[in-house]
Amino acid sequence: MVITAITQQVRNPDRVSIYADAAFRFSLTLDQLLDSKLKVGVELSEQEVSNFTRLSNEGKLRMRVLNWLLMRPHSERELRTYLKQKTRLVAYKDTSSEFCEKLVDEAKQKKLIDDEAFASWWVGRSSRANRSRTMLKAELLSKGVEHETI
Repeated sequence: MVITAITQQVRNPDRVSIYADAAFRFSLTLDQLLDSKLKVGVELSEQEVSNFTRLSNEGKLRMRVLNWLLMRPHSERELRTYLKQKTRLVAYKDTSSEFCEKLVDEAKQKKLIDDEAFASWWVGRSSRANRSRTMLKAELLSKGVEHETI
């Protein structure tokens, strides 16, 4: 397979579409494109196309998770549940559990998920709704926050 075109995506200008033999094969971020050193005329094997497709799906999932995490605070269990739901989709079905664990670890390191901060946010948000302490504890436990953290 020979790469016949590389075009910037209209809806997501940070990604490019890669065409081989005049047919769309996969998309990559600009960083992934630079790292891979792909250009028009380069020949790819089926295995390389498969690897780039996996890389593409992982990049899309990473951006989807990041956008979801930035909407509001989340607990670690919520993130794991979200990843489990997304990896059931056809587009992400080949995503490895190791990659999902890597995403969880990255989110922890970057403080995008922190059960203690999530619990504080949840209590502050819920206090306006006049919820009892018992109800708040039950809600936090259902969100995966440890009893000690609560």
